[in-house]
Amino acid sequence: MARPDPEALIARATELLRLPRIGLLWCRGAVPSPWTLPGTRGVHYLEEPRAAGLHPFYLLEGLSLPEREARTLALLAVLEPPVSLVAELVSGLGASPAARLASACLDEGVPVLLDPSRLEPWLAGAGTGARDRWTEARGVLEARGVRWLGSGGAAPLPKAPDHPGALRLDPGWHAWGELSGRTEGCSAVVLAPGARLTPEARERLRVRGIPVREEGTGWR
Repeated sequence: MARPDPEALIARATELLRLPRIGLLWCRGAVPSPWTLPGTRGVHYLEEPRAAGLHPFYLLEGLSLPEREARTLALLAVLEPPVSLVAELVSGLGASPAARLASACLDEGVPVLLDPSRLEPWLAGAGTGARDRWTEARGVLEARGVRWLGSGGAAPLPKAPDHPGALRLDPGWHAWGELSGRTEGCSAVVLAPGARLTPEARERLRVRGIPVREEGTGWR
């Protein structure tokens, strides 16, 4: 058997390290499945050991510092969260491993996509008071930075309009000094997964009336 080329292995490892990490948090009872998106690395987080075909994966109970883990992600998708987990995120005082990871992502400015599929049957059987409280809770979640997967009880974000002349920014931090010479004639700024603006850059774009969005979300 031919021996692997060390230089090729190092080049491949370096290439993988440059790709943005997309986290998939599979809540208890969800059926995990392999997932890939060109140009990214999928990382699976599980509440129970059901890891067939998943790589890499981590058990949430084993994450001693979810806040540190959150800083390595470009995006986190939370699949089939129970109402109890959503309530933890609303309160901001989540103690479960899943809530700690999702909350840490929100605190770090990492986009969190929440799957509302388990909320839909709960909302269908809820009374008026519970539905009113959910409307308030949804506002709290969206203010924290939560975005929604699919439709149903949580309602999807509106589609972003087309913006000819938009400037797309690659993963990494972008300061105003870098952008100041690139915004002339720019109609909008689109942030690729993992791309982030410094507070100064975001404020200067706002003052100039240039909208900003993350890929897959609405304009803001």
